[in-house]
Amino acid sequence: LGLTNTVYNAIQGLITTMNPNPSLEKTFMDFSVVEGGYNLLVNGATLTGSDSFNDFDIYLGLSDVYTNQEGKTYKFIDEVKVDIDIGGIVKIPVDLKSSTEGTSYTTGAGKVINTNDYYRKMYIDKARYNKVTFRTYCNTAEYDSLLLTPGEEIIFPELSTKESTEGDMTTYYTFEGWYMDAQFKEPANVFTMPANNITFYAKWVVDRVERTGAVNIYENGEIVETLRVKAGDEIDPYKCSKVDANTKFYTDENCTIEFTDWTMPLNDVNIYIKNQYTVTLTTKHNGETVETATYTGYSGDDFVMPSAESYVVDDGNTRTTYTFNGYSQSISAISYENIEIVADWSVDVKHYYTVTFDTTWVKPSTWNDNNSSFSGKITCKRAAQTIEAMKVLEGTVIDLTQYNITANYDYQAVWITANYEFKVVSWKTSGGCENVTDGVTNGDYDEMATLTVTGNTTLYAIWAKA
Repeated sequence: LGLTNTVYNAIQGLITTMNPNPSLEKTFMDFSVVEGGYNLLVNGATLTGSDSFNDFDIYLGLSDVYTNQEGKTYKFIDEVKVDIDIGGIVKIPVDLKSSTEGTSYTTGAGKVINTNDYYRKMYIDKARYNKVTFRTYCNTAEYDSLLLTPGEEIIFPELSTKESTEGDMTTYYTFEGWYMDAQFKEPANVFTMPANNITFYAKWVVDRVERTGAVNIYENGEIVETLRVKAGDEIDPYKCSKVDANTKFYTDENCTIEFTDWTMPLNDVNIYIKNQYTVTLTTKHNGETVETATYTGYSGDDFVMPSAESYVVDDGNTRTTYTFNGYSQSISAISYENIEIVADWSVDVKHYYTVTFDTTWVKPSTWNDNNSSFSGKITCKRAAQTIEAMKVLEGTVIDLTQYNITANYDYQAVWITANYEFKVVSWKTSGGCENVTDGVTNGDYDEMATLTVTGNTTLYAIWAKA
């Protein structure tokens, strides 16, 4: 673009007039001219010029919180890219915390914001600039126009050589200099921008004219570049941008016969190339990259996808299940470009936990137990069975109704002598064992028919009269 510090100063001036709050000015941290445009750094975000002078990509991000005229606080919560024309308006959406009205907008980071009244307006005044046009008469110039304000230095494109071919004749030119007119009578003598548009003309002089032939370089059935070479000269394929030190050359499109004669004949030449490309195999577990493998081969070479099957790793303490969900794509040959293939795995980790059963019998709360026939004497006739502790996998559901635990006790007192059969009617996970027998009836208790294992657990028996 060739835009200079004037653009930066102009934007700063506009910011000071912005409504509702001009403090955005302090967020501009730096300015620098870059290839093809300019950079404005805004708290680390970048305002970058594109290849066309009337089109911009705007990246703005604010870290501070601001208050508008109505007293509402707001801030920019993400980088937002907006395409604008010079002379137009760029609206930078922000997150207004006090309202959710307006048009919904989702940023690149997936944050949803609403744009009703939540933006600033930035103007770039195209009328302040005049245009410099460079008639380069070639297609290799970095740029062919500039927008400058009066008094700014004019930066000319750098030119050196060019060539043109008609039929089998190639003319080579050398750049001589810039002129003020198309007839090349007046050398360029204006180097600062005037108050009007201006045009400069590039003068080229013929260096030599040679009879040349075409060296057509093919890849994947398409011409990637054509070189012009004089008959008898050595063909230099490395002038082609698609050729490197690993490139292979062939005389046929099936790439079976190696190309070896590098002296240019009188006729045109077709060269077919094969390049090395990489297949990057990225293994992801639950979306996270855990391994990357790179395979290198020549385009068209056979490629066998690595086999992958679901499997389980169980060491007795943890069971990890690896489920293969498939590849992002499947290929049978090396492509004509570097590609990445993702192996998608789901990984489920479960631990083993110990479940312990406490079947200790406890007396009903109404029974005395001083072992005196006068006040109460309890005699065990049949003790409760025990259940071995078990180690089970996280998430296992244990059916507790399968355990038929009983006990038998005599109870003798002044007013009663009886034998009671007791059974475990439920379980609990804290507070120890209990007996809900109340006299000759059973009290209330919470039923627990199953246990879903989520950690080491002790189950305590709830006893009642059978």
